[in-house]
Amino acid sequence: MSPAAAIAMLDQQIRAHGQDITLRRPVANGTAIEKPFRAFVRGYRPDELAGGLQQGDTQVVLSPTGLPAEFADADSTRLKKLDRIIFDGRTRTVKFVEPVRIAGTLVRMNVTVEG
Repeated sequence: MSPAAAIAMLDQQIRAHGQDITLRRPVANGTAIEKPFRAFVRGYRPDELAGGLQQGDTQVVLSPTGLPAEFADADSTRLKKLDRIIFDGRTRTVKFVEPVRIAGTLVRMNVTVEG
């Protein structure tokens, strides 16, 4: 599968089954940066809780398509630990970011949030 095909499939699934979220970056002595985005959100199953995952952690799948500039660099991997993701009326903190690549091209980000 080509990177473009993988991204197109992910974008279609997020449009159909994802939910609206807000990406937030705290700014010292300033107003936090907040940008709306769409993502696929799911909880972890009990059998997945290993390697630093804990009950209550959530996976947020992000596409590189349209990622706000404040949360992307040339490789779209600038979302970082301690950024926030708001969904379902709760603010969660980024714990891990796992970039997924095909043939060296970023096709998705699996983000683990806590809180």
